[in-house]
Amino acid sequence: LDLGIALLAGGLAGALVAVAVGIPAARAGGLTLAVITLALASATLFWLLNPELFTWVPRGRFAHDPHLFGRILIDSERSFYALALAVLAIAAGMLRGIRHSRTGRVLIAVRENPRAAESYGINTVRSMLAAFAFSGFVAALAGVVYVHHQHALSNSIGGNPFAPEASLRVFSIAVIGGLGSIPGAVLGTVYVFSIQYYMLPEYRFLATGFGLLLILLVLPGGLGAGLAEARDGALRWVAK
Repeated sequence: LDLGIALLAGGLAGALVAVAVGIPAARAGGLTLAVITLALASATLFWLLNPELFTWVPRGRFAHDPHLFGRILIDSERSFYALALAVLAIAAGMLRGIRHSRTGRVLIAVRENPRAAESYGINTVRSMLAAFAFSGFVAALAGVVYVHHQHALSNSIGGNPFAPEASLRVFSIAVIGGLGSIPGAVLGTVYVFSIQYYMLPEYRFLATGFGLLLILLVLPGGLGAGLAEARDGALRWVAK
């Protein structure tokens, strides 16, 4: 398929899967929510992507470089980099728009105090399913870009990007950056992968659980909160 169609179709498929998983998870809540999502990752890796059980799993490499909207050929690392940045910007803009809409305010209310939100007539389960749908759509967009960049869908166990360990890394990145902060998510990603790629091996532990604890000790709200505090301090200095 055209890459533009694949992005839209993949995003919608991700939203549907997220809602299907979210129905029991939202009703259970608490730690059960995390267990169910990690169980989905394991089921996907060992069952859905198992070529012995499902013959539709693609093997080998794509035959052709993808086209975007039938006009733009994505055939180099630079073009894929530009595509990834464009998808990141669109996703961030979409989430920022949702955050400042009524839906975003409802989601924040459900997060902070579900019982108070229900007293105002808000359906908390439906709101959580909407959050699952948004998250699944964005995650699937990233998955489409990743698979096309690799020109294949890897289902090997070792180092698989769809393994439960990858979900734990994404969660750690969100905590390091600051939960609920879009700039924080970007900062957390830059922090973790910069240390892994550019730091000496003896300092790479800063990208693991120890580094997470260290950051949270210094910045309890994550890197995003630290950035916001620095911005507010600079504005106060200018005002003075």
